[in-house]
Amino acid sequence: MLDSLTRNRDIAAVTLLYAVGWTAVGIRNGASIALPYLVEIIFLGGVILAFDSKRPLDRNLLWAFSGWGFIHMPGGLTYVDGDVLYEYWVLPFLRYDHIVHILGFAVVGLAVANVNRRWLPVDAPRVAGAVVFFGAMGIGAANEVVEFVIGESFPSTNVGDATNLGLDLVANAIGGGWAAIVTTRRLRVPAQKGVDEKT
Repeated sequence: MLDSLTRNRDIAAVTLLYAVGWTAVGIRNGASIALPYLVEIIFLGGVILAFDSKRPLDRNLLWAFSGWGFIHMPGGLTYVDGDVLYEYWVLPFLRYDHIVHILGFAVVGLAVANVNRRWLPVDAPRVAGAVVFFGAMGIGAANEVVEFVIGESFPSTNVGDATNLGLDLVANAIGGGWAAIVTTRRLRVPAQKGVDEKT
């Protein structure tokens, strides 16, 4: 993990800086989960760096994961009209929580594509897209299981009810679907170039 941390110390520094900053905001706001959020970000950052040390990820993806953390933390640590930001309806059909899930699992889907790039069937872009989509959905489902356990154990975390869980899965599907489309198009471009060169 240390080699990954050395290669990506700028990303790690930015992530730690905003994590401490959002934690301070959460403590000031009286959010009981401020410190758990900090531990969560540090833990997940460590997991990503450990994974990156074994199977290097594109640095743009690492920045994207950091960005996801940046928009995730205020969701539970800041308040709008007395409710946590995660409960704020940005549009009549779209909560802040949904946006974080869509963007986050789009990043997860792209990470699945990045990690499995050697094994994705280049000659079958739709199959590759399906691998990315279901990979993102599988990780998303695992995330919802963790959220459910946390919500049942600590009601003050504002994880939400079964309806929220279902909406989170829909948002995850949108994000994973976007990543699958991007992956499919990326694979089709080189394939099309090969056809053009032969002709």
